[in-house]
Amino acid sequence: MLQLLPKHKLAMRFNQLTATLAFDKVINASGRVPEINALKLDNAGVEYSNRGIKVDKYLTTSANNIYAMGDIVDKTAPALTSTAQFEADYLSALLTNKTTEPLRYPVIGTVTFTFPQLAQAGISIDKAKEDSNYSIKDIDITQGDFFMLEQMITHDYH
Repeated sequence: MLQLLPKHKLAMRFNQLTATLAFDKVINASGRVPEINALKLDNAGVEYSNRGIKVDKYLTTSANNIYAMGDIVDKTAPALTSTAQFEADYLSALLTNKTTEPLRYPVIGTVTFTFPQLAQAGISIDKAKEDSNYSIKDIDITQGDFFMLEQMITHDYH
């Protein structure tokens, strides 16, 4: 759990271990915005939004003979190279009649490269709570303690 505290501090808690970190600034450099204006999708009858090109469960756009995949697609799956590769493999199989099944994403792990690193695999906790096919369990995945983390962060490397 992360909690923003007064005076530029962030509290982190994993199970019984806690740490408080001080910072001057937090920079968020995440997010991708699809660059679709140059494609002139309106001329082809392809629907899109500021989130990307709209596709169905077969990666077909609103124009039945046009498919889309990768970061430019409006989807809930993470915009990652591995996701685009999975979509490419699926689309290749679909277009060569090796499958007629809709696209089903596997569990796709994601990580935020921060210190400490934050990671996720699968659907969100909120979506899991809504779906009876999932159960939510707390699992202790800590290795080490925050003493080591505090030593690394407060050490002066200059």
